[in-house]
Amino acid sequence: MESIRDKVAIIGMSCTQFGENWNKSLDDMVIEAAYQAFEDARIKRQDIQAAWVGTSTSGQTGACLSVPLQLQNIPVTRVENACSTGTEALRGACYALIAKAYDIVLALGVEKLKDSGLSGLPNLSSPVGAIGVFHPVIGATHTAPGNYALAATRYFHQYYVSPEEGRKTLAKIAVKNHKNGSLHPKAHFRKAISLEQVLNAPPIAWPLGLFDCCPTTDGCAAAVLVRAEDAKRFRDDPVLAE
Repeated sequence: MESIRDKVAIIGMSCTQFGENWNKSLDDMVIEAAYQAFEDARIKRQDIQAAWVGTSTSGQTGACLSVPLQLQNIPVTRVENACSTGTEALRGACYALIAKAYDIVLALGVEKLKDSGLSGLPNLSSPVGAIGVFHPVIGATHTAPGNYALAATRYFHQYYVSPEEGRKTLAKIAVKNHKNGSLHPKAHFRKAISLEQVLNAPPIAWPLGLFDCCPTTDGCAAAVLVRAEDAKRFRDDPVLAE
């Protein structure tokens, strides 16, 4: 597969506040993040030629993006790949640009989890919340922390890392992540933590503890992308994909 390194540029991006957004619907968050990204890119909604939306449990088909943004008559693709769902939306947008199918596209990821879906209040009207449909992806017997815990312990075994050293290394990553969150005004948690706090936190799925795992949160992030050679038409400081 062809590399996208230095071939695609982000010319506008934004995100909503992440957290318990009880006062915002899925549509509200999509509109907020997308229009701020449009403003950052110095474009209009009508300039978007195609869009990719990533959501694991909060929307069905591309309509969860096309309806709130009123993106008529352009292709909108909904993707899902568990914890990599947002990355899949961005990847699809990047390769469409490289293929020169479009010149300016939108990639957006959104989840509304606090008041709907399996991890919030029951939402039995949605097929993705039904037993047998949702369960194989993220269910009581097959969780994201559980999967990553298995990967971590396998890594420890294969590369001769002691359980203690492996756990400490992962804890350092959590310390770094929480420090970064403390610096961002829209992060769900904005509090730096110590290595000792991570190591002494309750376990979720060993070697992952409470501070290693992401919270259940509402939020949306959006990015406007073009090919790298076109980026300077929009701004002097685009971000190149790697």
